[in-house]
Amino acid sequence: DNLTPSIGDTVFFTDLSIGTPTVWEWLFTPDNVTYINGTDASSQNPVVTFNAAGSYSVQLTASNDYESDTELKNDYILVGELPPIANFTATPLSGTVPLTVNFSDQSEGVIDTWQWNFGDGTTSDEQNPEHIYTEVNIFTVTLTVTGPGGSQTLVKENYINTSDILSVFASATPDIICLYEESRLQAYASGGSGTYTFSWTSDPPGFSSDEQNPVVTPEVTTTYIVEVNDGEQTASNEVTVTVNPLPEIILGDWPEQLCNQQEPPVQLTATPTGGVYSGDNVSESGLFSPEGADTGWYVITYTYTDITGCQANAQDSIFVDDCLNFDEENYVKKHVTIYPNPFTNRITLDVPPGNYMVSLLCLDGRMIIKEFLMNNTKTIPLEFLKPGIYIIRIRQGQEVVYQKVVKK
Repeated sequence: DNLTPSIGDTVFFTDLSIGTPTVWEWLFTPDNVTYINGTDASSQNPVVTFNAAGSYSVQLTASNDYESDTELKNDYILVGELPPIANFTATPLSGTVPLTVNFSDQSEGVIDTWQWNFGDGTTSDEQNPEHIYTEVNIFTVTLTVTGPGGSQTLVKENYINTSDILSVFASATPDIICLYEESRLQAYASGGSGTYTFSWTSDPPGFSSDEQNPVVTPEVTTTYIVEVNDGEQTASNEVTVTVNPLPEIILGDWPEQLCNQQEPPVQLTATPTGGVYSGDNVSESGLFSPEGADTGWYVITYTYTDITGCQANAQDSIFVDDCLNFDEENYVKKHVTIYPNPFTNRITLDVPPGNYMVSLLCLDGRMIIKEFLMNNTKTIPLEFLKPGIYIIRIRQGQEVVYQKVVKK
């Protein structure tokens, strides 16, 4: 029923003999056929498939009890090749440009030609080509194979994925700071898959973060290293934050107590020089004027900025009194002893016999404690105090003595 089948096609043969034959013998030349559907060479109407391409002659001998007859049909069946089945693989399927991809033909059947389209405007007629992708994109690859039996095309959509090389740039704002200041680290990633994770470390060690832009407060000049990963690639970069120390200020020998009665101005000093003084009754250059000032403590701040822009300040205080009743400075030196000074956890006062009111003050005049002293000696526990400068005020009647003490 089909004189031009392809390999593997089913062909039905029909006996048209006359004379009531009872025996049939079929012969195919060449004999590269397979009988199917329960038939064989002695069937009246065999069903066969042809296993190879080419021209086949068919012969039928029909017989009965009286006679037999043979008919031969030369080159009766022309069997064609099957169309090829296109298939291929490639490696790698993704990567950064320039990306070299090796394509491997996996097609089946008799094939005479191969035609590749790599999706980037280039083609090849090699069976197993190598192709270099230079653009960033997702590419569809097509293979068409052609043989005696025809042709077939296989299209693999979005088959090759190329990307830029992953890179990261690190910066710090600002990248030069003073001690105790902050700097914000920044990581700018590009290329790769576009999905990034960040990991920061430091040299010297001690800092780590998985934020993209963390804030740091280094105490010394530090190099920060950022590593970025996109799931396939890893890139790194680093940035250094320079830390300048704060200037060290040493205040001069400032007077602890002055009188407001016709007392001349006092020039305060500090090193390094060139800073600015601030506070009540003091000029920016450090000239303190006690004359006419109200009685009390005057907190004076010295602020210095060095050539790197780093700034520090130091404070001390001067007590201004009206100096009408007695010579406090001589009184303190001759009659009141406070020790140890500096102290750690407690301080002891030795005073002449009498009743005294003892107060501990901050430099700004705020009272911390107040106690009565009725003995010559009293030890006051001060473990709770923070390190710093404090004032002890001793009052007896109208007389007041002030003494500066230091908690270590």
